[in-house]
Amino acid sequence: MNKPKNQPNDVASPLREEFGPIETSTPKLGTESDLEGQERVPSTGINNASNGLAASVENSYRLDVGSSQNEHGGTRQTLELTPLLPDPVPDLENARLEETELDFRPKRGNLKRWSIFAFPLVLLLLVICAIGLTLRDIESLLNVAVIPQIDAVSVLNITDLGVSAHVVGNVTVSYDNIDNWLQRSVLKVSGVLAGPVTVTSSETVRVSVSGPGFNEAHTLDVLPPEMVVDLVNGRTSPIDFISDTKLVDSGLQTVVNYILSHKNENVSLDFDLLLSPKVSTRWLHYNGGPLELTHNLVVLPDNTQLPVNVNDINTEFGKDYLSLSVSATIEPLPVEFSLKPAEWDISLLDCDGKPSLLGVWTSNSVFFKPSVPTDVNLIGSVSHVPPELLKVCSDGFSPFNRFTQELFEQNLVHVWVSATKSDLNSKNLMPWLYKVLTLAVVEVEAPIPPQNDLLSNPLSSFTLDHMDLRIPPLLEDDSFYFFADSRMSAVANIPAKNGFSIAASRILSNFTLSVEDHSVFLGSTINSNALIVTSCAKSCLNSVQCDFRDLNVTVVDPERMGKAISQILNGKFHSPLSFGADIDLVNVDLELFSTTLRNISLSGSNIYTPMENFNKNRSSLFIEWLFANANITIGEVVYVGSSPEKLDLLVELEMTNPTNVSMNIGDVIEVEYHYNQTQIGTVSMHAKNISGNNTRQTIEANIQIDSKQPVFVSEFLSRIVSGLPLTVDLKGKKRELGFGRMMGNIGVQNVKVPLLSFSRPEDEKVEDKENGEAHSPFLISTTIHIWTSEIELMVYNPLVNAEIAVKIENCQALYEDELLAHVEESELILIPPGIYKTPRIPVQISKGIGADILRKAINGELQVEVFAELEVFVARFSLEIMYHGQGLTATVRL
Repeated sequence: MNKPKNQPNDVASPLREEFGPIETSTPKLGTESDLEGQERVPSTGINNASNGLAASVENSYRLDVGSSQNEHGGTRQTLELTPLLPDPVPDLENARLEETELDFRPKRGNLKRWSIFAFPLVLLLLVICAIGLTLRDIESLLNVAVIPQIDAVSVLNITDLGVSAHVVGNVTVSYDNIDNWLQRSVLKVSGVLAGPVTVTSSETVRVSVSGPGFNEAHTLDVLPPEMVVDLVNGRTSPIDFISDTKLVDSGLQTVVNYILSHKNENVSLDFDLLLSPKVSTRWLHYNGGPLELTHNLVVLPDNTQLPVNVNDINTEFGKDYLSLSVSATIEPLPVEFSLKPAEWDISLLDCDGKPSLLGVWTSNSVFFKPSVPTDVNLIGSVSHVPPELLKVCSDGFSPFNRFTQELFEQNLVHVWVSATKSDLNSKNLMPWLYKVLTLAVVEVEAPIPPQNDLLSNPLSSFTLDHMDLRIPPLLEDDSFYFFADSRMSAVANIPAKNGFSIAASRILSNFTLSVEDHSVFLGSTINSNALIVTSCAKSCLNSVQCDFRDLNVTVVDPERMGKAISQILNGKFHSPLSFGADIDLVNVDLELFSTTLRNISLSGSNIYTPMENFNKNRSSLFIEWLFANANITIGEVVYVGSSPEKLDLLVELEMTNPTNVSMNIGDVIEVEYHYNQTQIGTVSMHAKNISGNNTRQTIEANIQIDSKQPVFVSEFLSRIVSGLPLTVDLKGKKRELGFGRMMGNIGVQNVKVPLLSFSRPEDEKVEDKENGEAHSPFLISTTIHIWTSEIELMVYNPLVNAEIAVKIENCQALYEDELLAHVEESELILIPPGIYKTPRIPVQISKGIGADILRKAINGELQVEVFAELEVFVARFSLEIMYHGQGLTATVRL
């Protein structure tokens, strides 16, 4: 239908259909006075204009089209919407549209009013739901958020039910560990609102432990006191309380056995604490349901060891038992309690890893204090060794063998200990402690201090009873070898009170002998016969007798060995002598058991050699005693060769070896002899057998006299010819290899040379005078002829194949410092081998007192003192000798 032209659009038609006729008359514009007399009529579309956005809109509308009057009937006030200019002529065409819009606005205001109520309501519902969800899972959430940390637990006392423990640690609240952000947020806000709270347990806290190898084990029950816990996120609250606990035997035993069976590993344990918490604040009291807290603890291997140190061990051997007394110290433990005397099973593990009883020990009363070491005395006995401990395991060693290895090699007593199931322990131990200690087997590794006599120095000194030493010919090697059969007796520091005996046989071993931490011997025994250990009476050191056969010794450092021998011979050995023995195999026979031991290491230090013991017990050094008791007699002396500076002789010596060492030397022994710090010759011996045990024998030595320093050589020979006391220095001659390198470092100072003695018919021997005056072994007797003024000499030439020529430069004979006679002219005398009476030699008889003395002594004897300057010739070798004879017997003839 076409709309009439110029007819206005009836935009309000739809509104009329819904709301009825709309007033379209033109409103009357009232004056200001008319407005003042009118009352403001509230809108019928909204009951309360102050409760919503619609009211504001309507009021604004009414203020736009009219004026308002205050509630007190005051004059009209111009509002922001009141036009400042006179009201224009109303737009009659748009008036209806404005009225229509005014009628539509109350509908939209209702919708907005309902949205304002719905938003906080929904928010409130969400908060309630979040709190409900949080409360539903509160136990599991707290288990994640509450982190307990135990720093220290010390046992203050042991009770009949358990222990009184002092627990120190802290509790940290960390809501960040919760995965659900809604629950995490609720607890964070709640923690801030709650702050510190007091937490108690309405029931006993049940503590269970679980590990990789066992399920949850109920271990103990505890009722902790009140604790203050700050629930603010990230806060840490300290824990420090003392409480009595009740131990559960079965669960505790399970945990202890598992830890002990994995003592060399890090053991991870989970502690589950089941409690019913009561939370109290000023405005809230909450009784929670069962809450389970979990704490993980890693037990380190060091925490499973019982820190015991052995201080002293004493043994007592019986016919069929071995008693031991042990003094030990237990390192400080975090516990304070007293333990009455108790009995303990001492065991070793057999081949199957099961404890096998070795003996029962009894401990004295012990009182443990924190931070204080505890001394413990133990008395034990071994009446027999179980066969399973002597059985050889798959590794080739018996359990007892391994125990012995650790004892001597590592200075360690390694045993397994558990409480004995006995009436004494049942009486003295708490019931729960008795059950735990009798079922638990604790591994104890107790070190023995190095100063303990049992291990540090088992052999303090030894005596060589017999040795057969064999040195093979020189080898092209820096070291050298020798073989020996020997028997030695040693003083052993074995802590034993009664007599006992140990027999060892089939010994296969290696050993080292060291000086100043440097090995000088490397030896090995091959099928040695026996080692017998016997003890003397009570309270006495024990003696050890060792027999070795086919002892093979390698001297790895000949120079150092030579220096050590040199110091020993001179009585100046101060460096510690130590030994180490690695026994590969030995059979041991005791009253208690017989077994075979393998791979046992022994060691000792500060050992005194037989020569050192000799030097300590005698006024003279060993080398002086050796020369004095060798009773050396010179047999034949063979001239070998000479030069103007050297004389070579081969000397046959008869001697006695006063030692119990026999030697078969396949190498050359060369010794230099020095006088007045000057070498004047050498003595050398080639491959020789020298028997011991005071056997009289003959050996040959090459003696060389070197006159490069004629003054000192002359003085040296003068004292020998005159029979005067003489000291020399002996030094081994150094060679490049093995034995010669050792000999080059052996030297003995100030050796007293015994008077020379020659093998002659008994009636011709020169014996010592009772007054000890010096005499010459070469000048036997003198005869003075007064009437002819001559003398005859009875002399001895030891050379069997050469003459000795002697030229007398000057000679005087005195009696009590009075000159009797002297030689005025030089005479040359040729002395053949053996005893020789010289022709008469012209002399000048003194006048006066000297002549009177001679006349009175006619047909008698005088003890005269002779001074003579002689020049001696042996082939091409010549030397001046100053002869000084004392106590020489001179026969006086007319």
